[in-house]
Amino acid sequence: ETPGQSILYLYEPGSYAPLARVDQVEGEGQKVYYFHTDQIGTPLELTDSDGKIVWQATYRSWGEIEQLTVNQVMQHMRFQGQYCDLETGLHYNAYRYYDPQVGRFVTQDPLSIDGGMNLYGYALNPILWLDPLGLSCGSDAKKLADSLGSKPVGGGQYDAHHIIMSNSKDARMIALRKQMKELGIDINNRKNGIWLPNTESARVPGTLTTPHKGAGIHGNAYKQHVYDTLAGRTTKKDFLSGLAELKEQLNSGKTFAVRR
Repeated sequence: ETPGQSILYLYEPGSYAPLARVDQVEGEGQKVYYFHTDQIGTPLELTDSDGKIVWQATYRSWGEIEQLTVNQVMQHMRFQGQYCDLETGLHYNAYRYYDPQVGRFVTQDPLSIDGGMNLYGYALNPILWLDPLGLSCGSDAKKLADSLGSKPVGGGQYDAHHIIMSNSKDARMIALRKQMKELGIDINNRKNGIWLPNTESARVPGTLTTPHKGAGIHGNAYKQHVYDTLAGRTTKKDFLSGLAELKEQLNSGKTFAVRR
C-alpha cells in the first residue's frame, strides 16, 4: 500500500495461491484482476474484468521469470507465499528471502536444524513442493485443507497444520509417518490436521488455539512431544486417539519451547 493507492489480494482457502486482486486508487474506481495459476499456485497470467490478459509469464525451474510476454500491469507474486522485490530480484517469504536464480534462500532457516539439515534449501522438487513461509516445504498443505473443510470464521488467516509433519526429514516424524502408513492412516487424514491461526492476533475471538507462528510447533520440543505421545500406540484406534489428544492440546493453546 502506498499513499492514495492500495492492492488487496484474495487467496484460495487454506493456501497462498492467489485468486484475485483489487487495485484501488484514491478518487478512482476499483480495478479487479484475476490470477490464472499452475498446479502449485504460481501465477501464469493475470486478466482484467473483461478477460483481457494484462500480465503473462513463463518461469525457469526454480521460479525465476524466463519470459515476460505481457506486462501491462505490475505483478509481483511468484511461488506460493512469495513476493518479488524488483530491485534485488529476490523473492520475499514470510521469514526470509529466496534467490530464484539458484533455488536457495539467502539466509539460514530460522528453525535451524529442526527444519532439516539443509539450512538454505528451498524444496526437493519445485514442480510439486512448496515453502510459502520459508520454514518447511510441503506438497500436502492443500490436500489437508480440503480434508479439514471450512476454516474457522470470525478471525484472521488460518493455516492447515499437519500434527505429524508431512515432509519433515526429522527421524521422529519419519518414524511416525511409517507407523501411520502401516496402520492405514493417510498423512492428509483430517484427524492428523488442525486449522491454526497464522498468528495469535488472528485467532477467532474467545478461542485459545495455538498460533502457527511463534509457538514452537515446528521445533524440536514439539516433535518430541508428538513422538512421545504416539510412538508406543500400536493399533489404529489407539493411534487415532493419540492424534485426537494432540489436536485438543493445540485447540487449548499449548505452546512449545523454541531452541535458539
